[in-house]
Amino acid sequence: MSWVSLGTFKLINSWLIVPSVGEIFRVRHSLSTQYDGKYLKAVIAKAFDSTPISIYNPQRLSYRQNESEVFYFPKDVIADGLGFIRLDNTDVEWSINIEVYQVMFFYSNNKSPFTNAQPDADISVSSTQKSTIIPEKTDGSRRSYLITNTGASTVYFKFAPIGANLTDASVTVSAINYDFTLAANEKFLDTNFSQNAVVGICSGTLSTAKVKATEYMYL
Repeated sequence: MSWVSLGTFKLINSWLIVPSVGEIFRVRHSLSTQYDGKYLKAVIAKAFDSTPISIYNPQRLSYRQNESEVFYFPKDVIADGLGFIRLDNTDVEWSINIEVYQVMFFYSNNKSPFTNAQPDADISVSSTQKSTIIPEKTDGSRRSYLITNTGASTVYFKFAPIGANLTDASVTVSAINYDFTLAANEKFLDTNFSQNAVVGICSGTLSTAKVKATEYMYL
């Protein structure tokens, strides 16, 4: 019986879906320093990752300084996760930390997701060579990972095709050739099941970064 963090995510003006199942969620807010009382508004809902995205029971999400908001969604509505969209157009960066009570993580293969994930050891990432962030599964499968940049440098990531040689020059990643990027202390919930491995490289000629990948396994 505890609150478990799903990660910290930046709210934007398009739908963000955070995969998770549960009933009770808690949201904590953080803003960039230029906040000066501007009007901020967003929506939280259970979401179905369809085209277009469908939502259930949308509720207002509004910034509350030094407070958290708690939301309840009935468990009989099984969606792909929580959906968030920002409705204001201010220049304030707005991030939220999402926690779920008695957490269960959603997975797409109908297995029961009842396990608590254990984080892998920190992975040192350099600016001179590719680092394997997530190795390929021997059976060609993928599970979801929460990837965290625990260092001081921006890290660029690229998905590698199944069966690719990650040391080969054909698998490239750079500041101009990447699939997603994380600045220091940012997190990304990777649910890209169509690709198997992830490689990374950090910014700067001498700087190094560390990345932590937490795998969610399903029984």
